[in-house]
Amino acid sequence: MNNAEATAGDQPVTEGMAAPMDEEKTSWKAYLVLFGCMMGVSFNLITLFNGTMTVFINPLSEEGGWSRGQVSLGLSTGMLALLICNPFAGRLADRVSPALLITIGAPLLGLAIASLGLIPLSYPLFLLTCAFVGATGALTYTPIYYIVVTRWFRRRLGLALGITASGHGIGLMAAPVVTQALSAELGWRNTYVAIGIISVVAVLLLRLLLIRDRHDTWTPPARAEAADGAGAPANWRSFIFWRLAFIYFLVGLAINGAFVHLMPMLTDQGMAPEAAAAVVSAMGIGSLLARPTAGFLLDYIDTGLLGALTFLTGATGIFLIVTGWEAAFVPGVFMIGVALGAEADVLAYLVRRIFGLDNFGANMGLITSVFLLGVLIGPALNGGLYDALGSYTLGMSLFVGLLVIAAALHIGLTWRRSRFVA
Repeated sequence: MNNAEATAGDQPVTEGMAAPMDEEKTSWKAYLVLFGCMMGVSFNLITLFNGTMTVFINPLSEEGGWSRGQVSLGLSTGMLALLICNPFAGRLADRVSPALLITIGAPLLGLAIASLGLIPLSYPLFLLTCAFVGATGALTYTPIYYIVVTRWFRRRLGLALGITASGHGIGLMAAPVVTQALSAELGWRNTYVAIGIISVVAVLLLRLLLIRDRHDTWTPPARAEAADGAGAPANWRSFIFWRLAFIYFLVGLAINGAFVHLMPMLTDQGMAPEAAAAVVSAMGIGSLLARPTAGFLLDYIDTGLLGALTFLTGATGIFLIVTGWEAAFVPGVFMIGVALGAEADVLAYLVRRIFGLDNFGANMGLITSVFLLGVLIGPALNGGLYDALGSYTLGMSLFVGLLVIAAALHIGLTWRRSRFVA
């Protein structure tokens, strides 16, 4: 291990790191903030854009005259914009207020989502609007909520992060079913508008009533860097940082590449759209259950092993879908949801535990952007292989192999318990 890694993995408490909280005075406030962040995450970009795209692929393809690969490229374009903007949003949240970013970002993301239903069906305009969705989504993406939570929690951090990330499960469980129901009643265009409006109202109410910054456990990174001489760039030069980033690149590519195409894959096999949406919603259930469970386990068992088991669960789920056995669809989708749910907990826990609270937004933002590079490539790769071969078998089988590789790399990760975490 090089010096940068050793410093990152075993650094003492500095002024910028979280101090012990007074549980009696602050615990009730902390848990209210935690609930607000969990519900806020349920309205983030992954739910509103990625989670609904599986319903919109067919109508966009039919009305726009675009292939599924072209529609999937819109999702990849949005992820590219998020990938570019996410480190800047994280860095900004480290220095100002993550709650302020949520206040500004929620209306912008709602406007971007609604615009997908308002624009004419021009493919360049569709791609541009998807980029707008991704750029605005960085301001309310999950790492921003993680920054809020890590400032409120020191003990039981894994559980707190797991509960926060449970918002993904809530959103992904509801998104396909609600979107399909709205689309059947309103049409796909009005459904996009409705989703945009609902998300703005919900997140601003959560921000007004529940989500607060905590300032007494945090100082701006500029002061902390002056104190200990190590900022985000030192972390970024370490091998352990980029090993972690590569693992989550593979996970993002495989899980999201499979997820986005689940509904068209099921309808291709003769399943009605409503039934397929119900099956896909099992992923949300798996994600919802996995997040707090993984968060709880993170405080007690080896993180490398937990992450590896998570990825292997996702690989098994994709394999069950590939078999074409209808009885295996629900458990397969559920297992994909488990992997999609737990990976965020494991990553946030490792970043906070290894690199500390200072520059958490920047560190999490950069690794998340590498993860999003996989999210960007996965759906387009799967859609392109389908367009070329008329089958999802090769793409889904490839994703199984990538998750096995990620598990093998992750299981070797062993961290010493950092002294700044109780």
